Amino acid sequence: MKDKNVRYELKTEAGKEVVIYRGDFGAQWTIYPGSGLYSELWNYLSEDFIFIELIRNLDEIASKENIGTETVNEMLCDVYLYTFHEPLLDKLAVYRAVELDCPIKIELEAKGHRLTKEYSKIKGCALEDSLFTLPPGSTMLK
Repeated sequence: MKDKNVRYELKTEAGKEVVIYRGDFGAQWTIYPGSGLYSELWNYLSEDFIFIELIRNLDEIASKENIGTETVNEMLCDVYLYTFHEPLLDKLAVYRAVELDCPIKIELEAKGHRLTKEYSKIKGCALEDSLFTLPPGSTMLK
């Protein structure tokens, strides 16, 4: 994570994928290394947009309660439980890494469904802006 941007790498059945969420640009890219191809998804459809924007606006749309601490992926986290003012969503647990001052896990309950998003293998370091751009010569899948 850097500023409003998020990058993570996934191992899938098809191989490695790199996902870049550009919070400053309005899109999420999934890059398929070695193929020169990427796909684009605009923010309102992006899981990362939902995650990041929800976290940014929580204090306005939900009541917050600190329910303790827990270790997630070897990082001490303050755990907050949010109860939403509107009945659209039920509850959200946010695990905020103390060292990073950043959420690394969320658990959302809504209408009998549960969504969990968790970041792992997190390293704190300075990140180059180039990590959040498309590789030169990439072609968008249509």
